[in-house]
Amino acid sequence: MNNNVRKNCLKLGLTATALFASVGIGWAQNVTIDTFDTAAAVSNYSYANWNGSPTGTEAFSANQSTISGSPSSGSMQISVVYGGAGQNGGTFVRSGSTVDLSRANGIEFDVMIDAASPLDNNGNAMEIKMGFNSPSYNAPVDQWIGAWGGTPVGTWKHYSIPFNAGTLNAASGQFFMQCMNYSYDGTAYTPIVYIDNIVVDVPVPGVPTYPSTMALTFDYPTNVVTSGTTGWYGSPIDTYEWSSMDASNNPNSGSLHIVAEMPPNDNACVCAIPFDPLYPGFSNPTWDTNVVINAQHCASVEMDIKWDDSVSSISISDFNSVGDITGFPLGLLFNAPGAGSGGQSEAFGTGTTSLPDTASNGWVHLSFPLNQATANIDQCIGLWLKKYNWNSAITGTVGFYIDNVNFIGAPIPQTGPPMVISKPVYGLQQVHVGGSYKREGVVTANSTYSFVTQANMSYTMGISSLPADGSLTARFLFVPLQAPTVDGTAPEPDWVYPNVLMAAIQRNGTGATLTLGAKVNQPNSNGSLYGSSTDWSIHPSFGTTNSPIGNWTVAFTGLNTLLVTAPDGSSTNLVFPGVDGVNTNGLSAGDVAANFDFGLGMVVYFDSINNATTGTRMVQSNAKIAQGATTLLSDNFVTDTILDTTSTWILASDGGPTSTFLQAHSILYYLDWPVTFNGFNVQTNSSLSLAASSAWNTNSMLPVALGAQYHVDVDVTNLPPSGPCFFRAVH
Repeated sequence: MNNNVRKNCLKLGLTATALFASVGIGWAQNVTIDTFDTAAAVSNYSYANWNGSPTGTEAFSANQSTISGSPSSGSMQISVVYGGAGQNGGTFVRSGSTVDLSRANGIEFDVMIDAASPLDNNGNAMEIKMGFNSPSYNAPVDQWIGAWGGTPVGTWKHYSIPFNAGTLNAASGQFFMQCMNYSYDGTAYTPIVYIDNIVVDVPVPGVPTYPSTMALTFDYPTNVVTSGTTGWYGSPIDTYEWSSMDASNNPNSGSLHIVAEMPPNDNACVCAIPFDPLYPGFSNPTWDTNVVINAQHCASVEMDIKWDDSVSSISISDFNSVGDITGFPLGLLFNAPGAGSGGQSEAFGTGTTSLPDTASNGWVHLSFPLNQATANIDQCIGLWLKKYNWNSAITGTVGFYIDNVNFIGAPIPQTGPPMVISKPVYGLQQVHVGGSYKREGVVTANSTYSFVTQANMSYTMGISSLPADGSLTARFLFVPLQAPTVDGTAPEPDWVYPNVLMAAIQRNGTGATLTLGAKVNQPNSNGSLYGSSTDWSIHPSFGTTNSPIGNWTVAFTGLNTLLVTAPDGSSTNLVFPGVDGVNTNGLSAGDVAANFDFGLGMVVYFDSINNATTGTRMVQSNAKIAQGATTLLSDNFVTDTILDTTSTWILASDGGPTSTFLQAHSILYYLDWPVTFNGFNVQTNSSLSLAASSAWNTNSMLPVALGAQYHVDVDVTNLPPSGPCFFRAVH
């Protein structure tokens, strides 16, 4: 049993960012247009005066997004002159090749208005349209940047704008940002705006599919084989020729033009359309081995069709209704044993997809379902059209154009595990396995970070990934040392040690809540840390409805108070648990130092704890401890290559170094499938063809069980340097 998943290994250009969305890929993932990591990315853009403003500039800026930016990144700074005389905007156009965005359903990007930027009289910088200009102009995103769009000046904002799947297409290219303004009072101004992290959302489908194949685009006259393609029986085709009429108005392409007479009670419009322009089979019957499509792996054939009103005397509705095959008479031409010049399937049933009346006004895109059980369908060498004007008195001429014949891949039978491929989030991985309430993380190697013996102390934890189901809790744990029982190295300090102050971050849907807890003189128990049964029973909290992803900071503004700041910049002052102006179970409400012994110093844990769910992970991006403006400890786990467990950290992990570790940047993908599919290994290949069946190999990828999933890290050494790559799980 096996289950195939394809990964496109392209590295450069617009299609390079479309790792999971090109034609023929059976699953997909979001497509990054630009993250503007370098000035070279900005150089791909040029300004075009599409709306009256002759002047527009683009430049690389080191001012990267604080929302979803990456280290050593930047943004693109854009400016457009708005003023009188119809200067209403222009467009920044990106060079690049096409990419399949037919299943895309949204665009996301980060925007910031420069603090010194002028705005129009409505407080807006500009109205920005994002889209693709190939093969046709399409701008699914139309968003005001400024007061109307809620973009604050000098602050990054993330936009996520959905649209219907199918809005874009399989040949989207030349990405553009059209910057306009028709609402201002005509006063000239030149706004300054930063754009970063432009991503097209492409959802992962539920079932992988076989690759699709574009069979005919009729780019050249030589793509049309005229010898022996018509007049096989019945009335011959009048016109069978290449035409410069193209469905995408591409001056470098064309289509197939067919004109046929339809006398009563006769075969009419009978012809073959081979894929291979060099195929000699019609004049010298042979099998074609150059261009063969296994249509057994295809769900349908799609094509563009345009009715030729200039020659057609028969209406589209009459053409659809007459004949032994109603609708458009599509069939397939096969390599078939004993067939000589090729066997054929006239149609799949007595009726196929009908031409809509709108085909007389322009191009229409139609889909024709395939019967995969048809004999010899795995040896398809062309299309076969046959309209038999059976017992009908309709007489006249029909003419039409055909373009862009595409065989759409069918779902791959899921006899093996449903594999899911994803990209890793780099940083300090805290993977929870082996049961409930496991602790994973690190603790400071030094004990010089006390907020009691030092004023103005602040502690920051960067979170870059936290499960959406709330199965993990991220935590700061402040532990005073006590000889000889408290050395600050236990992986479960909240249980083992007697005195602990905790700030716990729990995800709640799209938001999160930070809650304080504490226990005093309660070793080997949770004590009052989580519940409310004993000492320090008050648990102050602070919530945000925005994402928990980003930096959380706990700053001690006094012995009894602290300032909590969330990733979105919101903040509040909280008092320590139990400090409410009265005694709590006999404890003094006055001085927290009276309840904690800091004589030997204090350590800080940056960790996470799971509930009953295992196999999940939190990723921490950074950690920082500061005294006022002085940084005492700072560690960027995203850029680190080695976790310093000598002078900076001590591993505080129930699972050890296989559960708390830095993710190597050589790991490019994750593969996961349910543990209910036991005994499978992953193999790779550059092709799904039978000829390449002996080339499957494991490339040293070994699955490990993580909770309910088997997991594989895919290293760059497991992949070919370029070209397609398929994964499969084999029992």
